[in-house]
Order: sequence, then C-alpha cells, then structure tokens
Amino acid sequence: MVKTARSGRLRPDIDASGELPSNSELGPERTRPGDAASLKVFLELLQQKNLVVAPVEFVEKTPIDKLQDEFSLYLQQERVLAPTTVIRYASLAKELLKHRFEIGPVNLSLLSAADVMVLCGAVRHRSPGSTLS
Repeated sequence: MVKTARSGRLRPDIDASGELPSNSELGPERTRPGDAASLKVFLELLQQKNLVVAPVEFVEKTPIDKLQDEFSLYLQQERVLAPTTVIRYASLAKELLKHRFEIGPVNLSLLSAADVMVLCGAVRHRSPGSTLS
C-alpha cells in the first residue's frame, strides 16, 4: 500500500515502487457496476470528436448488390470505362434489376429487351436524382 501524493489516501493497488499492477494481477474484482456504461459514453465522445472510428456493421450484400459489383468490375477492367461512367451504368443496371426482380430471386435469363427499353424510357423522362418506380 502506498499513500498518494494528491489525496493522501492509501492505494492498495500501488506497490512500494509506485508501479500499478499489471492487468493480470488486478483480476475481475477491479470492475465495478457502471464501468461498461462509462466506457460506452467515453467511446461515443471520442467518436464525436473523430478521435476514433465508429465500428462498421457488416451488412450482407443482396444478390442484386453482388451483380452490380461484378458489372462494375467488368466495366472497369474489360471495357476500361471512366469511373463516373462505371458508376452511372452500374447504378442503372441495379435499378433495372430491382425493378424487374424486386420480389423473388434474380434470374438474368428472364430479362428481356423490353425490360431494358422500359428502363431507358424511364431514365429519359425522369428528373435528375429520382429513381425508377
């Protein structure tokens, strides 16, 4: 036990050399009710101040998202299109797939030229930023 300079109280967790014990020496008795809540508030404060990055939740991609990724990769690597063109084409393809297969599994063999023409007509007549409905 050592008496602290600031408060003058005895600290049983500090040895005569002034060293704090290692975590393995502290054991489970060092946690108190409210520690988890305090740490959560502290972590949120650090995140608000951009000192730590908030954890990212993994969201499993839908079959349409996976197809969009594959199509984007094809446009980039095989067609060597500009990044803005890749983004535009891939988002249009995603809209088409969502419109055509909104319920049920994605079956590309069921796509027809008429489906593509519906998308092209909708794109031509819509306002910027709107989606296919």
